[in-house]
Amino acid sequence: MNKLLKRIVNGEFINVIYNDDIYLLVDEFVCEKKHVIYFNSLNNELFCYKKGKDFEIIEDEKLIEEVKDKNGLYKDEYLYNSKFKSISENLIPSEVVGGERRLVIESFLDELNRVNIKVPRDVLEDRLKNVRIRRINNFKDYGIENTSSAYSVKSNTIFVRHEEFNSRTLFHELIHALTGNKSYQYNFLLGVGLIEGITEQKTIESHGRNISSTYNGYEYNFDTHSGGSYIENACLASQLEYILGEDLLGELTTREYKFVEKFYKKYGLNTYLNLRHKLNEICRKNKRRVKDNELFDKTQDLLLRSVFDKEFERVNNKETAVEYFDSLNTFGLFRARKDSEDSLLKDYFNEKKELCSKKINDELKDINYEPVKFKNKYLKYEFDKRILQDVKSYFSLNYNEGDSIKIYKFYREDKCYSVFYVNNEIVLMKEYDLNGSRKVNIDFDMSELEEIGISDEYKKVL
Repeated sequence: MNKLLKRIVNGEFINVIYNDDIYLLVDEFVCEKKHVIYFNSLNNELFCYKKGKDFEIIEDEKLIEEVKDKNGLYKDEYLYNSKFKSISENLIPSEVVGGERRLVIESFLDELNRVNIKVPRDVLEDRLKNVRIRRINNFKDYGIENTSSAYSVKSNTIFVRHEEFNSRTLFHELIHALTGNKSYQYNFLLGVGLIEGITEQKTIESHGRNISSTYNGYEYNFDTHSGGSYIENACLASQLEYILGEDLLGELTTREYKFVEKFYKKYGLNTYLNLRHKLNEICRKNKRRVKDNELFDKTQDLLLRSVFDKEFERVNNKETAVEYFDSLNTFGLFRARKDSEDSLLKDYFNEKKELCSKKINDELKDINYEPVKFKNKYLKYEFDKRILQDVKSYFSLNYNEGDSIKIYKFYREDKCYSVFYVNNEIVLMKEYDLNGSRKVNIDFDMSELEEIGISDEYKKVL
């Protein structure tokens, strides 16, 4: 009979103890018509069946492998246990060697200075002395899909597609190369979602322009246009860095990872295990090009509440209340938000203010939520691109050769409006915000309008 583990209820969490290790229930799957319960500890995982209120360990390795395979639970093949095919002679990609390789490494180390890395340059150079860099034509030839670059731990080699051989892409992969096989050793402790988040956050910080921008219905206080596949993970990594006051890239490259212990000792082991699993899940879904805004919202909410609920415990007078709410307000700089005032953070702020007023018997009239200002509000032509895409869709069915087309935009509060003219008559008006666009019919003054120019080349595809 398989070993039965007793269910331990810990607030909203469910734990079991196995071999003196604490495991958290992080997910559930159905495979081969069997209900499989998935547990994580700091360094291990368990697959169980539910038996009444308790759990029975699954020993069927074939079933476990199938659950892993169907749900993307394998260690990330690019960072850790590479599944690259053996490269046959006719598929050998070109290798970057000699002066070009030296230039790539030197440029990377120069760019790394922008994020104030604390590891000495000569140490970093030494770690990269054996890394190989290869240009590649087709990743599918090596059994790898949905990527334009990858770092193979097994061969200590960076592979980059020819057309993606640029500074930003290489920067990301070279950070992975700095940690090398240590990423493999610590991969379960950190999780691929956190490692990719830290790596992408620092890549964006080093290469991104000093702007805020929108992505998938959210506004971010960084340039998502220079980001790769891990924008949500990068955003959450920046929140974690603010919370801990630690240089996470420094931790990653020193290979000490003390921030993990610091986090779970302060905010709870279950919180860390839950956060790590959600970061991994976001990462896995992005690899499958699946956007899950609900999962992202839950992960942001988990960080917000687990951290600031705990910090709220030390508020005992007006002075500590001011410090607490200042920190909470500033946290908004690192969050992705669905609207300009971050309504989710505002609701939490006001909820805590009400509790705090009762706790210290003070109305706190001079403490109020104020949405933090992001960097330069949007790229200059961010809405232009969305408007022109809508123009293309509209006129693909309604355009006649010789028509005179004029496209305008104007702003009111946090929304952008477009006005489409054909032969001096309005044919469509739309309203744009972070979450999309919709048809509207509102009054405006001609003096508000700013014309969006259409190039001759663009007119040809209308």
